[in-house]
Amino acid sequence: MSRLPACFLGLAAGVIATLALVATGCSEHGSVSPAAAAIPAPTADSDGGAAQAPDASGPHAVTYADIAPLIAANCLACHDHGGAAPYPLTTFAEVAPMSGAIASAVSSHLMPPWLPARDCQTFRDARVLTDSQIAMFSAWSAAGAPQGTPFDPATMPAKVPPTLQWTDQTVDIGADYAPTGAQGPADDWRCFVLDPMTTEDKIVVGYDLEPTFRGQVHHAGFLQGPVAAARARDAADPGPGWSCPGNVDTPTSNLIGSWASGYGAVSYPAGTGMALGKGQGLILQIHYHVHDLTKPPVLDRTRISLQYARSSTVEASFLSLGVSGINLPPYSKGNVLTQQITLPTDTVIRGGVGHMHLFGQKIHVEAAPPAAGSSCLFDVPRWDYRWEELVFMQPPPLLPAGTTLTLTCTWDNPTDTPVVDGLTLTGEMCDLGFITTPP
Repeated sequence: MSRLPACFLGLAAGVIATLALVATGCSEHGSVSPAAAAIPAPTADSDGGAAQAPDASGPHAVTYADIAPLIAANCLACHDHGGAAPYPLTTFAEVAPMSGAIASAVSSHLMPPWLPARDCQTFRDARVLTDSQIAMFSAWSAAGAPQGTPFDPATMPAKVPPTLQWTDQTVDIGADYAPTGAQGPADDWRCFVLDPMTTEDKIVVGYDLEPTFRGQVHHAGFLQGPVAAARARDAADPGPGWSCPGNVDTPTSNLIGSWASGYGAVSYPAGTGMALGKGQGLILQIHYHVHDLTKPPVLDRTRISLQYARSSTVEASFLSLGVSGINLPPYSKGNVLTQQITLPTDTVIRGGVGHMHLFGQKIHVEAAPPAAGSSCLFDVPRWDYRWEELVFMQPPPLLPAGTTLTLTCTWDNPTDTPVVDGLTLTGEMCDLGFITTPP
């Protein structure tokens, strides 16, 4: 019924159909009854945890004093000095000249980066602005980005990225690596094997990724896999690690997690965790993005901090949908393939991650419980390979046995060459992996 996707973040997957995985999240807020006819969806103006602000149509003109808290809460994780974004947005002098570009980016939902649709499910830590917040950016730009009454930015509450309550082990990539721009003038996808040298099975309940210089690490993902095979792949490529755009090109089993610059540590839901087998390694894929090509890249020695379970913990499972037989004719649009599976048991959907390459446009999953209409379970209306990440539903839907899941994948091909199935970025894929637990 299920199969492991061929990759996550372009990562090659293993051969086991159902694998131990885990969703992140701070707490549960309830599940949908197995008898429910539909999956609940958020309101269209859900803010997903973003900072609140006065409406743009309020009694006063929008000034920088209104905009600055939104920037601090939703942008500074990356748009800080030394951050992953190409320019900082820490002061009025830095923000005001960018007001038009910011208004355009937030109005088109390109920023803050967040792939899932707002009207399908609610998610933990969603980077989503409300409609009124978006309108504020537009109003401020249209008014010429007025500063208004000067204020002290230090009075704004700081948004501190989450940290781990404790750390049991830290492992690094084993050597300093200088990003090369191997896949483009500023991009380098590089894989490394990290060996935690576990002498017994562990359950990971939290993790954090710590680059030497986070300003050149865009995002990363890591899986469990055999150390010997990964080291052999490493030895076949000059320098530390190996080039891996599209897939990790070494055997892997289950996903451990994903990480994006500026968003801090990840903790799994209370009472759940991710299995890390005795003697298994971590296969880490890093997307480096170097902004200033006039300077040498910073030598990187990224490390991963791991937090292991200290009490009874439930392992989650990985449920995958995916399509094959992709064949996109030249200059074609709206190419669609689908796949269906039926759940044999009651299943809680904790989170999910989609994967497509550069020609992907949309990923959508409908859930149809027995004797009920279908409902949206997962929807990415505008795919962007750069922002692929594991996301976590809150509350997690509970689907009854017999529910049919239908995956629909859509691609365009603007080139003069057919595009077919392939693990590299010149080919295409479409997989959706759900992180699940029993009720």
